[in-house]
Amino acid sequence: MVIDRVGIMEILRSSKEEILEHSKLGEDSILITSKYDDFNEKEQIGNDSIDLRIDNKGYILKDSYAYINTLSDENYSKYYKEVTLDLERGYDLKPGAVLFIGTVERIHLVGDLIGRVTGRSVFSRFGLSVHCTQDKFSSGINSIAALQIKNNSNTVLKIFPYQKLAQLIIEKTSHNQTPYTGSFSLEDEYKLPSIKPSDRSQYSDTTKANILKLKPEEKSMFQRKNKSEKFYSLLQSVMGISIALATAYGGSIEDDNSRFIFLVVMYIIYAICSICFYFMAGERTNENSGN
Repeated sequence: MVIDRVGIMEILRSSKEEILEHSKLGEDSILITSKYDDFNEKEQIGNDSIDLRIDNKGYILKDSYAYINTLSDENYSKYYKEVTLDLERGYDLKPGAVLFIGTVERIHLVGDLIGRVTGRSVFSRFGLSVHCTQDKFSSGINSIAALQIKNNSNTVLKIFPYQKLAQLIIEKTSHNQTPYTGSFSLEDEYKLPSIKPSDRSQYSDTTKANILKLKPEEKSMFQRKNKSEKFYSLLQSVMGISIALATAYGGSIEDDNSRFIFLVVMYIIYAICSICFYFMAGERTNENSGN
């Protein structure tokens, strides 16, 4: 049963002490706090859901490795890059890109309650999908919502820190005797993945050993370049060859002044083109790596 606004307000607690007091009486309780102590009940609690805001820092996956072994025992932080969402300019989420980010709000559920986090329909109409890595918030949880935000459109979508992109739906269940105490039950910021040995327990020892041997190498600089950058590099190479041929031709000009002027003009053209290619490639690199 989904709990509406009236029901949410009846079980909403204002402090840890209050939620502890009610839990001793066996009553359902929910505590919503924010890292900035600015949770607004009037604006964020709707008819049957609670709006959640995204934080100002998140992660994107780097494009510098050939692949990621999702059953490895390594530290996965090297595959991620932290990004900051600018308050006024926003963050450019590119088509097909995924941003991993936590919510400002922290959710604490007690009693026969579970929560479900979904995206808000108004933003899905832009092609923006919001998925919670922990779709169901079981009773006993005291955690932020860890989100994956993906741009499914064919254009850049600007998103902003503290934007209300997700919503929490509270449901009442049959009696819950085993509160959730998993590894993400007390998450206060977005945690990067950490694979446990039990995630590989279904494989034989030989297969496990082979899986753990898979260590991806970093891509070469050329492999990391996108099509536009590769085109610029190719164009610059062609320009360089052309300048070399033109220089050879200029050497055959008999008049010294004419030859000097010709060579100077060629090198100026090459310098201008090189600078233009450099900045065009730089802009593409900045776009790919986030703000």
